[in-house]
Amino acid sequence: MIGLIAGAGIVVRNAIILVDFIELRLAGGKALEEAVIDAGAIRFRPMMVIMVRFSLLLGLQSAGRRDSGKRPTSNFQIRRAC
Repeated sequence: MIGLIAGAGIVVRNAIILVDFIELRLAGGKALEEAVIDAGAIRFRPMMVIMVRFSLLLGLQSAGRRDSGKRPTSNFQIRRAC
């Protein structure tokens, strides 16, 4: 549930930044279609970097966490314990 909320927050944040870039391009005198394409091209890579970092951190967190120290919670810990 927390991951869903965090993911929604990232999507909203990226959408706000994208709309801001589009508005800056429109204020600079570009046409709407050109401003949307330009802003999308500029913001695509930073958005993907953030999403990859976020998924990496979540994956590492679940791999290193234990359930009260009684039993392993991931395949990594199960293989390591054997």
